[in-house]
Amino acid sequence: MIGTDAGREFYMYREEMAHKKIGPLAGILITVGIVAAILGTMFVLSFIGFLLDLPWLQLFAFVIVVCAGFIVIRRYMTDYIYIVGDGKLLFGRRIGAREKELSTIPLRNIRKMGGYAEMESGLSGKKKYKYTFRKKTEAYVLDCGDIAILFSPTEELKGKLKRR
Repeated sequence: MIGTDAGREFYMYREEMAHKKIGPLAGILITVGIVAAILGTMFVLSFIGFLLDLPWLQLFAFVIVVCAGFIVIRRYMTDYIYIVGDGKLLFGRRIGAREKELSTIPLRNIRKMGGYAEMESGLSGKKKYKYTFRKKTEAYVLDCGDIAILFSPTEELKGKLKRR
């Protein structure tokens, strides 16, 4: 039991889809590698821009570095949180220690659910939200009418959703 809401008890189930934790030495090496890649990219493109008299090339280098950082954070540092409770399913994201709620779906809005391969044909024309860092083919899909949600629950969470 997590708590009470206006005198009635409610139960919540929380599940986290997190990346494998790395050790401190590996973390330091990865950080040094990222910094070296950023500095190397900036140096090479700045040098080429200087030689070819293209001052806008530094701006291009900056855009490349920012895009690469965004991709690395989204792919390798984002964990997803799924919470079932009080008649709804909440999806959240955590980067570092900061958690953010992405969306909440009432359980009554779920029309169909299943693996991506079996649900793929019925997803055309729907807005798709992906709350997993795994490939689409490995995702589980919730069909909620106009939207489809791709995520990666455990068997326990799948069972809770089917019993809703």
